[in-house]
Amino acid sequence: MQNKICTKCKKELLANNDYFRKQKGGKFGLRPECKECGTKKDKKYYQENKKKWVDYQIKNAEKIKEKNKKWKENNKGRVKEYNKENYWGNREANIERKKKWHVENTDHIKSYRREYRKKNREYILQRQSLLNKTETIKASQRQWRKENKDKVNYYNQKRRNLKANLISEFTYEDWEECLKFFNHKDAYTGEKMKRVSQDHIIPISKGGGYLKNNIVPCEGSVNSSKSNKELMKWYIKKPFFSGDRLKKINEWINKDA
Repeated sequence: MQNKICTKCKKELLANNDYFRKQKGGKFGLRPECKECGTKKDKKYYQENKKKWVDYQIKNAEKIKEKNKKWKENNKGRVKEYNKENYWGNREANIERKKKWHVENTDHIKSYRREYRKKNREYILQRQSLLNKTETIKASQRQWRKENKDKVNYYNQKRRNLKANLISEFTYEDWEECLKFFNHKDAYTGEKMKRVSQDHIIPISKGGGYLKNNIVPCEGSVNSSKSNKELMKWYIKKPFFSGDRLKKINEWINKDA
């Protein structure tokens, strides 16, 4: 890696993005001054030209808005990563800021909600109907379990027997290694897990053992969705399917083979 001398402070620093900002046409594709000097320069320029800058923003508000919108559309991945880092890196501060804002803008929130309900009445009714159906299905499932305790016990016992007769060599240390390998995220979706569960790649009902190379971390709802289906037949149809994540799962399966 080559060095670059800052034109302001005359320090010799590594010519990379850690010390210099990007600039087309600049030496090594970087600005002549380092980030520290550049920040001071930008602040000074802003203070001297604050009124001009504010006037420009007011006059060109629509143009700036369109430009920002276009940039976000072309850089969705970068925006998503930035938002994630910002959320988890400043979570407590963001929560406090939101709480404070809600307290200070209670009337505004109430009027906004009233307007929203008026404009989107049909959508709200449809959504409520769907939620009611979901609750009805859950209630009927609970009722079925109450009325069919013998069947529930039979299926639970059958699963326990299947697990008891299969090879079981998966230790807690193996589970910690597994979580670390997948960065404590769902192996299938790549998202952080709210309800962590262990998924058998080859289901228990199809002879899959409780083994290191047959277990991956998985969100509870995703695990329920997979059930006892074959990995490829189920995974390839899902909207969160990823070839890279499938490759990582195969790496884990063959890790100690």
